Amino acid sequence: MAPGLSLYIDLFRFLAVLSIVISHGLVTQMGGDWLKFSLGLEAIEATFVLSGFVIAYVVATRERSLAVYSASRLARLWSIVLPALALTFILDGIGLRLSPAPYEDWGEYMGFDNPLLRLFLTAIFQNQTWFLEVSPLSNIPLWSIGYIAWYYAIFAAFMFSPRAWRNWIVAAVALFAGPQILLLMPGWLFGVWLYQRRDKLKLSPGWGLALYLGAPALIFALKTLHVSPWLFSMQRLLLGANVADRYLNIAENFLWQNLVGALICLHLLGAMAIAGRLGRLLRPAERAIRHAGALTFAIYAFHFPLELWIAAALHERPDGPVKTGAVVIGALVASAALGALVRPFYPRLKEALLLGFRKSGYRLAKALD
Repeated sequence: MAPGLSLYIDLFRFLAVLSIVISHGLVTQMGGDWLKFSLGLEAIEATFVLSGFVIAYVVATRERSLAVYSASRLARLWSIVLPALALTFILDGIGLRLSPAPYEDWGEYMGFDNPLLRLFLTAIFQNQTWFLEVSPLSNIPLWSIGYIAWYYAIFAAFMFSPRAWRNWIVAAVALFAGPQILLLMPGWLFGVWLYQRRDKLKLSPGWGLALYLGAPALIFALKTLHVSPWLFSMQRLLLGANVADRYLNIAENFLWQNLVGALICLHLLGAMAIAGRLGRLLRPAERAIRHAGALTFAIYAFHFPLELWIAAALHERPDGPVKTGAVVIGALVASAALGALVRPFYPRLKEALLLGFRKSGYRLAKALD
């Protein structure tokens, strides 16, 4: 991957997660309804496209066996998700005692009954399969991990299965994942497609700049023109209100989310065409960008329970910019610090998982011999 493109992807990933953190800090429950800023869903879609692009890259360059790929992906997820679940359990217990207000009126997206079951299902990536909508207590954003993990699995089935069995194995894994996860998979596949077709999609710098600037501008324009609710209404009309409301959950507006994914893909295609210029522009801040990019997953996984807890601690403070600033900045700084703290767990967990997979493979081979 070109250094300039790699650097921009780190910056773009951080800006996407920053948009999510700010959007969540501006919800009514945290006293942030004084300002309308709602790009959270679109920013999450951007992370889906980036994930597909990066996974296609690592499989093509360094994770070329099922054992290495599985160990790397599971270690990447568990090294962050498991500490995030523990943090959520602790902070929710404290925050609910400080003030229940930030934790109310979330509907089915937040739940505190059967807490251990909720945490366990999220830890094994079963919180969004089929028509489930199981939030790990207050940490609503972890819904996306229940999608991404299955995209990893489906991609592994395609890349590493014997050719004769590939279609059957992919279909079986997709069947386990269920329809709502598959409805949002096109956005992730856009990223895979972009990486795999990168050499055939060469654009001039002029066209690249046009896509780089034009695709995000079009997303903002479509959002301003209320295309998202219009597409949602069309889905309800085509599928029936009962299906859309009861079974799709987070994927309830999949047409809009996948449209955003396609436009993000075009934005990245433009970035590829002007990667050299982007690299020169960003190089003075390379160290900071690399550091921020490395912490984005941790910030995403940790920020929401921290925001709720800070909002609960500040429940007697008046709503407004000062309170919102404390919620957003406090959660951002704390999430980054926690991310740096748990970062060493990834290589250790990867090594342990890889050793376990190789031993299991050896034992299976011996048994079949």
